[in-house]
Amino acid sequence: MPDEKFIDGFIRAAEKVSPAQNVYLFTFQPPARFVKCNIGRYIPLQGEAMGNFLATLSASDKVFIHWFDNPIMPHLRKMPKEVQLNLLFWGGDFLEQPEASLTYNYEPHTLRLVQRMYKYSLFHFSLNPLNYFHQIKLFLTLDKRWKQKRLEDVTVRKEFNARLNRFCHWNDKDYKRIQEYYGGNAEFVPFFYDFGFNSFSNQIFLNDDKSITNIWIGNSSTFTNNHLDCFEDIKRFKKEQIHITAPLSYGHKRYGKAIIRYGKKIFGKDFTPLTDFIPIEQYLSILGKMDIVIMNHNRTQAGVNIFAFLRMGKKLFLRKRSTISALCNEHGIKFFYADDIPGMSFESFIKPLAFEEMEENRRIVNSLFSEENRFAYMKAMLA
Repeated sequence: MPDEKFIDGFIRAAEKVSPAQNVYLFTFQPPARFVKCNIGRYIPLQGEAMGNFLATLSASDKVFIHWFDNPIMPHLRKMPKEVQLNLLFWGGDFLEQPEASLTYNYEPHTLRLVQRMYKYSLFHFSLNPLNYFHQIKLFLTLDKRWKQKRLEDVTVRKEFNARLNRFCHWNDKDYKRIQEYYGGNAEFVPFFYDFGFNSFSNQIFLNDDKSITNIWIGNSSTFTNNHLDCFEDIKRFKKEQIHITAPLSYGHKRYGKAIIRYGKKIFGKDFTPLTDFIPIEQYLSILGKMDIVIMNHNRTQAGVNIFAFLRMGKKLFLRKRSTISALCNEHGIKFFYADDIPGMSFESFIKPLAFEEMEENRRIVNSLFSEENRFAYMKAMLA
């Protein structure tokens, strides 16, 4: 388990459905930033301790990986083949590594920014002139080194997928994409972390201020949000009464700073970046005032945010490539394609859902991600 905000909720649920039968292995050194539970055991991925522990398991045991990274694989090789291996899928640990993911995940403006940031981040001031020769060498070999790194990552993940027994997630469309990249024949098992829906009222939230349209873009300071391309799509509306909010409180700091620069340059005072973690009550108050949500991801990302916004009755735009779009279509959720924004009039862009559509979206999301389902899936997964 890494130090992430979903871990405490998982441990609480696991202890509820199978009390005192689980061992939680933390790959981070306490004290943690997010994980407050103290019943886990710290075992670093460096050294032999993790592999030695896994080697002691038997056919009656199950292993659950909460975030896969290359250093995990050598330890898994020591684990007996009859031990069931499960992946609790997150996204970034498998959808960023293949070469094909560059053209799949990134829209054109974002891809150019990412490539430029990687290359020019290599240069820095130095008092030693020889360091500049080293920096130039790194610059000239960057593409080759990135390609080699991607090949290594894909090779390791192919080995992992060949060993994987169960893929645990809330969207089977994602596993089909994983199989396209890495192969494998794992069983799909329904599962989702605590989405935190109990933190706010189960109702439709409407913006009381009709004089302005509040637009929410993305979920984090990560490249796959494709912020720049979203800005390009909506900048023709900048003279309208709109205000844009972009959460950038975690992720890639330099990318976040670049997005803030572009956002303020294009939209001026009508652009607000959220760069600090804020109390949950204040955060939910901001969400409730939004009219439009644009999640410009091509790969799975921001699932919790997306379904929270749908539950609140917000007008949602998703990319056509997104597997979340496919899931929403499958279950009859009303949403719109971000790909279509460039051809939309402002009136069409801001037109809200009918109240009946908001209520139906809320009903569907509540049914898919109910607490009853969450604990039933957890019980079946750990049984």
